[in-house]
Amino acid sequence: MANRAEKRMVSPTLSISYGQDITLDNQGLRKGNYTTPERRREILFNYDHGREGAVIEAWEDPNFDVYTHTDRHGFMHKRVPPTTSAKLQQIERERAQKWNKMIGTEWETKYRNSDKLRRRIYKGIPNSLRGPVWSKILALDSIKSKDIYERAKFLAREYSPDLMQIDVDVMRTLREHVHFRERYSSKQQALFHVLSAYSMFNKRIGYCQGMASVTGLLLMYLREEEEAFWALISLTNTKYEMHEMYTENMSKFHIFTGHHCLLRERLIPKIDAHFKKWEVPETMYLAKMLVQMFFGVLPYELVLRIWDAVFLDGPGVIMAASILILKMNKKTLLSLESNELLEYITVMGETTKLDHDKFMQDLMLLVDELIKENILLPTEPKPPNTYQLFQDFKALHPDSLQIGIVQGPEKPMKPPKFAKKKNSYSKNDTVPDLIYNLPSMTYGSLERDGTLVVS
Repeated sequence: MANRAEKRMVSPTLSISYGQDITLDNQGLRKGNYTTPERRREILFNYDHGREGAVIEAWEDPNFDVYTHTDRHGFMHKRVPPTTSAKLQQIERERAQKWNKMIGTEWETKYRNSDKLRRRIYKGIPNSLRGPVWSKILALDSIKSKDIYERAKFLAREYSPDLMQIDVDVMRTLREHVHFRERYSSKQQALFHVLSAYSMFNKRIGYCQGMASVTGLLLMYLREEEEAFWALISLTNTKYEMHEMYTENMSKFHIFTGHHCLLRERLIPKIDAHFKKWEVPETMYLAKMLVQMFFGVLPYELVLRIWDAVFLDGPGVIMAASILILKMNKKTLLSLESNELLEYITVMGETTKLDHDKFMQDLMLLVDELIKENILLPTEPKPPNTYQLFQDFKALHPDSLQIGIVQGPEKPMKPPKFAKKKNSYSKNDTVPDLIYNLPSMTYGSLERDGTLVVS
């Protein structure tokens, strides 16, 4: 039948479907829509050739002429955005000098776990140094594993079931930012690469739409796309465990929602009673707070500072911030009823005039209070964090593919050495052919006729 998906067995435990669905083994791999071969070739061609060579429809590239102003973060506005005063600019320059010293040679021995680092994080990282500081806090240099990113990116081209959804989400992510506004710009290409590689790397999660905004912001501050890939992985390690926010059943989101309700009842009982009276569903305001880490909820500058704190102190900061936002809107929330209340909670972060320094100061105090009372995070059992890594291929039957499982992300296993071969790949190569012969640190470019050219 024409509509039936074409299936091909690549191992006794892994069945990959080309067409409408993907069927995977009973060891936790995902099920979902699979990108058709024709659409896959079209998507890859456009991202390989970038803005100059891609086929771009008019609706994919909106007219941004109405946005005549750009703020210091690169976001476009219709009106002149608030400017940073000369005094604040001088303060940031002075802070940058202190931060440069902190992330230098004495980082590991003197500053990594110091109270001084924590105080400065909550005061704010200079925007010019945000990327290097994030890289240090997330320990990206220590968790990187040679070749893994390039190999995951290469395999995603042929086997990721998520390319079509990733393509759609890349097109609508951060389009109001100068680096993402043009279809198939270099940043859109990088975002597509990171998300598609991750969809192959982590077998329990694959790709979830909430990842696009998070990864987009990582790409804005980290030096290269591979750093963003490992930062995304770092956020799923035993300290952050953000991977459970993105699984199909969103288990961590539901656990955090329940814990938020307990904290709300304990810390802001009047708001809690008011919400229960008017049957306000927590998911109406928590979805963007928890899954997208406040992006689209609070002013961008404040979101960045919350991210700084989350990277240092972990996801408990998100729980504390979700309570603090309600607390700072207490007067307005208690004055509203019924539909007005429901409408306000979806925009309260955007409409409230917040003193960012005071918010972060109060946030640190609240985090400390919750840590002291041992209620910062829920105590539910944590599921194992397993990754799909590409290893031990040569020990297998030539027509099979074994997926290695590694517990914990801090030090992923390194892949075996791959035999080098002349660039003679095509779309007809089998899975083992592509893997065995893949030259180190390269990935292919798929031409319109289906030929895979490895650079």
